[in-house]
Amino acid sequence: MKTSSVLFLATCALLLACEPSRQSNVSVNINSPSPTPSSSIAAKTTPTPSTFSATSSDMKEAEYNGYPYSYKREGDTTIAMFVKRFLPRDDTIVVGAIRDVIRRAYKEETYGAPYVVDTTTTSGTAARAIRVDGAKSGFVVVPVKEDTGEIHSLTITRVVR
Repeated sequence: MKTSSVLFLATCALLLACEPSRQSNVSVNINSPSPTPSSSIAAKTTPTPSTFSATSSDMKEAEYNGYPYSYKREGDTTIAMFVKRFLPRDDTIVVGAIRDVIRRAYKEETYGAPYVVDTTTTSGTAARAIRVDGAKSGFVVVPVKEDTGEIHSLTITRVVR
């Protein structure tokens, strides 16, 4: 099975204002997703490092199931921030919110069950991300959580299937 990687820099002015200690480059390696029917799909992409910058005037406002959020897409990367009301530790709500952001930002419907993929930060720290597939693209989602497990932002990167 091929190992593909997606390199992206997710720097968001609003996010950094809340958590300055989390500013870093992140490299996503899709090694071996959990065994599911769609896990044989390997992510293929040509990484292009870019600086993601957002100001409140650049952000679009949306809401999913009573959870308002702001999002901005630059190229293949989208940042969604749930500032007014964090997403709870509820898989159904989190997956629904992920699909809603993808639908709005990329104009693509996703299908099938999301699955976990291994990721590695540039500092070498192993982490987990969520992979969701659409008809044309796959999406790697890195949630940023509070200590309580609530999610305050999502970094979504589109990868070619």
